[in-house]
Amino acid sequence: MKALIIGYYGSDNIGDEVLLHQTIKMIKAIDGKIDIKSLSYRTKMTKEIHGIDAVSRNKYFEILKAIKESDIVIGGGGSILQNVTSNRSLIYYSMILFISTLFNKKVIMLGNGFGPISGRFYSTLTGWLLNKIDVFMARDEETKERLEELGVKSKVVLSADLAYYNYKSKDRLTSKKVIINIRPWKNNDAIVNEMKIFVDRLKENEYEVEFLSMQEGNDDILLKKIDENASFVDNSIDVFLHKESEYYAMIGMRLHALIWAGLKDIPFISLEYDPKIKSYADMTSQLNYGNVNGIDSEKLWKSFTQLVENYDEKKNLLIKTNDEVAKKSYINYMELKNLIERN
Repeated sequence: MKALIIGYYGSDNIGDEVLLHQTIKMIKAIDGKIDIKSLSYRTKMTKEIHGIDAVSRNKYFEILKAIKESDIVIGGGGSILQNVTSNRSLIYYSMILFISTLFNKKVIMLGNGFGPISGRFYSTLTGWLLNKIDVFMARDEETKERLEELGVKSKVVLSADLAYYNYKSKDRLTSKKVIINIRPWKNNDAIVNEMKIFVDRLKENEYEVEFLSMQEGNDDILLKKIDENASFVDNSIDVFLHKESEYYAMIGMRLHALIWAGLKDIPFISLEYDPKIKSYADMTSQLNYGNVNGIDSEKLWKSFTQLVENYDEKKNLLIKTNDEVAKKSYINYMELKNLIERN
């Protein structure tokens, strides 16, 4: 049996590499003999890191061949069906899914988000397409509700992010280390300036500050503008999923930076640039600052003070909800197993 995993891999984004790692892990747990390929920006890197063959995402005839040769096409996490970043991305993945259904392949979206999608044409097109796939595993309630509003009749199951597959609570040391993550956005200058003020205030109050870059060449550049002597957290798939941590709290913008903290039972404040950020903060009972477009260091400090005052409550809520999220993530494995065994 052959499986093709589609997603935004090979682009130095540790969050996406974790999702690919977890998807491969699930497939191998179901049947170790399945031949696995994935899309990738850098096929050699994907083979070195994950031990699977990959297809260049820009070689369309090779992608067509890989789909034709596969028995099942798997959306390995993320939010690939959206046009917040560009219509091009939505069209790209829509065409892959359409061709997969045209060839009568089994198609499952694992732990995926959905949208936002703007424009009636794109909404109608996506709804029509999703009615042709086998299963959509929604990673949060908001995703499930959006699919229902769109009138998707295919099987939609509430699950959770793939990073939580096989989650185990970590023993954690306490400290006064705060970790910061931001990503490029429309108001980069404002984000950098307000975060610089906030970081200086943390240091004045005797907190240590370290920085977490989730994508080399993007996050790290902005974080160095906040602090030219920035100390960066060592980051890898193993660190993301397994390493214990001594950090006190995180203030983060990227979803998988927040999940990085969540998996380590570190209370966090999310900076919202996309609805998925608030969804994760709500799901784990953590603080959401609000829209990053209106970022203000004074308001952020008030949120941090609120976290400090309610720290034990937030930490205990996170640990409790993490167990619940992990159970939902395991549903991805069960649905994938059912679909593979029916093939």
